[in-house]
Amino acid sequence: MPTATVTPRKAEIIRIAGELFAEKGFQGTSLRDIGQAVELRRGSLYSHFSSKEEILKMLLAPAVEELIEVLDRVAAQPGNGREKLDRALSEAIACGRRHRNAILVLFQDRQLIEDSPVLRGVSEAAKSITPKWLSFITAGQGDGTIRADIAPATIVVALISLLVGALSDRHLGIYAAGEAPLASPEELGQVAATLIFEGIVPR
Repeated sequence: MPTATVTPRKAEIIRIAGELFAEKGFQGTSLRDIGQAVELRRGSLYSHFSSKEEILKMLLAPAVEELIEVLDRVAAQPGNGREKLDRALSEAIACGRRHRNAILVLFQDRQLIEDSPVLRGVSEAAKSITPKWLSFITAGQGDGTIRADIAPATIVVALISLLVGALSDRHLGIYAAGEAPLASPEELGQVAATLIFEGIVPR
């Protein structure tokens, strides 16, 4: 899933569109909304992108590619299942912070992404992510470092929920009105890891 080289102007449009997609949803964001945010007429956007789906593709592809690389790198490192899962979660949260809007859109609009011919490549690549998480969990259950009485798929759902929740602070009321955030992304990541490992590590 190679990613295309983009100009600084296209990169700016993708970044701003990503903020809108994460906040309002892909369907809830129009080309007019994007054009107003980047100070371009809707027609002028077509000189940069063929469609709104193409903007979304260019937002998602680098994030999915990097997350896959992160998980593959952790899988190749030494360690038991729990150690690899711990490391993968930490690095996935860091990756998610770098691609916050893309990761949120990937999960918020997953069905739309799967149904779009333009986004088929991104969707197929994204489908390879869950088996990578499962491999860490089944390895840990096999070597005794992760509880074996919880279905691996259930643990994956919990992991993804915590990961997305750690990135969804604005939507979950973490920010008090007019005040600083109640927790930093790093702190949210640490809490997510603590909750997961206290729940799945054998006692």
